[in-house]
Amino acid sequence: SMAGCAEADPPLRNRKEQTEETETETKSQIQPLEVLVGGQYINRWSDDYIPLAYVSWQDVILSDGCAAEYPNLAAALINRNREIHALSEESLEMLCESAEKEAARMGEDFPGYMDDTRTYIQRADNRIFSACYQYEIFNGGMRSYYGTTCLNLDPATGKPVIIDQVITDMDGLPQLLTDALRAKYTDLPAETFDGTAKQLQSYIPEAYTWTIGYQGVTFYFGAYELTDGAAGSLTVTLWFADNPNLFQKAYTHCPESGYTISLPQSGYADVDLNPDEAGYDQLALGLDEEGRLWIELNDSRIYNDEFYAYYLDAYLVTPNNENFYLYIDSSSDNDYRALHVYELKAGQPILRTVLWGHGFNGQWIESYELGPTYFAEHFNDLSGYTLYTRTELLSTLTGTRPYHTDPNTGLPQEDLDHYTMHSDFPPLVSLIPLEVEMLSDQSTETLPAGTKFSFLRTDNETYVDMALEDGRECRITVVRRDWQLYVNGKWEYDCFENLMYAG
Repeated sequence: SMAGCAEADPPLRNRKEQTEETETETKSQIQPLEVLVGGQYINRWSDDYIPLAYVSWQDVILSDGCAAEYPNLAAALINRNREIHALSEESLEMLCESAEKEAARMGEDFPGYMDDTRTYIQRADNRIFSACYQYEIFNGGMRSYYGTTCLNLDPATGKPVIIDQVITDMDGLPQLLTDALRAKYTDLPAETFDGTAKQLQSYIPEAYTWTIGYQGVTFYFGAYELTDGAAGSLTVTLWFADNPNLFQKAYTHCPESGYTISLPQSGYADVDLNPDEAGYDQLALGLDEEGRLWIELNDSRIYNDEFYAYYLDAYLVTPNNENFYLYIDSSSDNDYRALHVYELKAGQPILRTVLWGHGFNGQWIESYELGPTYFAEHFNDLSGYTLYTRTELLSTLTGTRPYHTDPNTGLPQEDLDHYTMHSDFPPLVSLIPLEVEMLSDQSTETLPAGTKFSFLRTDNETYVDMALEDGRECRITVVRRDWQLYVNGKWEYDCFENLMYAG
């Protein structure tokens, strides 16, 4: 069976118009949203400088342009952020209440308590916004507590989407879920799900915890929700193509350029990497204790011994629903970024490219109403996204460049031949007269010592374009020899007085 997105049937505008619907609305009208994710962190120390507890989570907002187009969704996300901020403050108070007693008793051996929530956006387009929030809480004892909550919103109204707006056969859903759970969790005793269908029949639609992606709908059940808890949390996916009449067609289409899914880094994600074959795949990845990347696909695990990071964000990517890729954005020492791209082919992850120094772009938003926050761009639109890079010509700075994913190779393809530089870095001041190329007419001109140069753009290899105080723009050509840079044959430090490099 094919577990990818449906293409033949047109989406529905509403249920009453089902029989009148024509092929006027296709997958090309599914438009990705511009979503930003910002990390939040609060903590507290004891009077003796022992870390008592911390709470971490992510805020989700829309870009300014997207918020203007979907104001109700933007407002709903902000309200959600406000609620999480308030709950996080309460959680810190509760954790610290018991942590203070334990810290006083254990001293420096106290491990600290924590409440950590990670956001994984499964889908964000003009049809639906769907995300799961996986939390881990440690407040003493032998182990942490884990759980999942979900958020599904209608972008047009900002209101919650209930599962009976997506599923057409709610009466048959309990048995479908029971059968799918039995088929997935074959290692559990045969009687584990004997009463599951009857139990789920008592659920009202709002009682289900679920997300929707571009391959199907995933349901989440807590450790004690369906079983005695020994099996832990359970998840199961009902695939679009395996159940063609189970879903409202409006939700079963992909964007024309393909799609991305944010991958959790705890447990396995069910994905279908062979759309023309029956069954599905289990994918997991993460960092070991040494910071090495590991990827596990259907019980086969590989390690990348050249990969070292403190944290990563990972996305399952398909530009055509036939070839699937992993985009892994990692950060290591001195916030050094790298973007690894693996192709998931024949049951084996194959490294296709590494963009060293690159990662998905972000921005520091001082005016954010819940406090200044750095928001990273959620990788959501294969037809156009921005990568950040570290530039190392005439100082360590940052630059950005637009990209798209090549549908033939699955790799990031740059849309410009240069990076636009972003920095509040003060202008460089020349120590000697410098010959530069004036960009207005490609003429050369020698500018006197003391000239101020402000960064504009670079290819990060051979040149830096600069703005002058009179508004003109010029190009400084650089040559690298033995890890040192030269301008017009002179060492860069002999040309400028305030170069600054990181590391």
